[in-house]
Amino acid sequence: MKLKLSLNVIRNTLLILLTCLSYNMYAQSVSPNDRLYWLRYQTNIGAKYFTPMPVRYDKQASYIKERNIEQITTHKQEFNKKGKAKKVRRYRVTGFDTAGRPISLAGGKTGKPISWANKFYYNNFDFPYKSVALDGDGKVKQTNVHDYDTVGKIHFHYYEINKKGDTTLQCKRGRKDTVNLTSTDYYFKKGKLKYTWVNEYYPNKSKKQTIVYNKKGKQEYVWDFQCKEDGVELAKQKDTSTICSSKTYDADSTITEVYLSVDSRGVAYKEVYKRNKYGKTLEYSRSNEKEGWQINDSKYVFAADGKTMVGYSYRYYRKGIMTTEWNTTLDAAGNRIAQISNTYKKGVLESSTTETYEYDKHNRPVLRKVLLADGTPKEITNYKYN
Repeated sequence: MKLKLSLNVIRNTLLILLTCLSYNMYAQSVSPNDRLYWLRYQTNIGAKYFTPMPVRYDKQASYIKERNIEQITTHKQEFNKKGKAKKVRRYRVTGFDTAGRPISLAGGKTGKPISWANKFYYNNFDFPYKSVALDGDGKVKQTNVHDYDTVGKIHFHYYEINKKGDTTLQCKRGRKDTVNLTSTDYYFKKGKLKYTWVNEYYPNKSKKQTIVYNKKGKQEYVWDFQCKEDGVELAKQKDTSTICSSKTYDADSTITEVYLSVDSRGVAYKEVYKRNKYGKTLEYSRSNEKEGWQINDSKYVFAADGKTMVGYSYRYYRKGIMTTEWNTTLDAAGNRIAQISNTYKKGVLESSTTETYEYDKHNRPVLRKVLLADGTPKEITNYKYN
């Protein structure tokens, strides 16, 4: 596959051409660079990210379960650039069920009573469906709910309830109408409908077009997934984003997917995924094609079986210049062996940190250190178990 950029002097626009001897141009849902597109997918129930563990996030539950951990208390000490301990030290207490899933989280300043807490609930399908935020006295501050058991035209309903019992936010996602090939999503705030999205699909269920309407029923924006054979034109289109994609296969069955989204300003964003024959992502990148700026990229390394991840790296850029970088090495069980984090200033390395763990006889972490390149501590976290 070749990706070509050419200048059309007459119209002062760019034309992106996706050409190949054999490839399939099709329209489907990608990542438009518009916050309004994703507003209906708003949700906030996750709990697994709150306790740092030497294992990938998707391995945390099994990691906790295998070690029969019921509760972890962590005390975190941070240091300034000179290695001097900061005055405030904080603790967190995380409780887990028998499946290794977090069911409670509380914390505050070390030596002080708990100042905040959260509780997490799961349905019969192991999906998190509710989280409750509490203050230090145990009074409910906010409740977030995922309703998976909706009927009729709505298949998913997320809503937030404040301490007064008022529903402050709702996101409703509609079921696909298999006859009309459409679905409708809704976003409510403080009980009032703010936005409505009408989605159109092709018979193969890929997206054709999405139109969003404001609270007055006026069309506000269009995301067009209908690609022409010659690609997508980089011209300004009022209140419209155009999205195209292509897919190619290499001799070793590696799949390369290229997604181009052009926003209403005529700015193109390109996303590239490279996956192996098992569907595992090997590389990902996102770039601003108008400016020629890289935005972020990542790489994933797998063992000979092509399925077991043994390392990964992430890099982020500002106006095409790298700002941060993470390089992580894993063992076959998914445990983090080493993680190096780098920060850059104007593209020049400014600081580098290394994360290390120490373990008890039950192979549970008891100490986590984040050290600068010269060995000066940046963070130290102690673990205790009940």
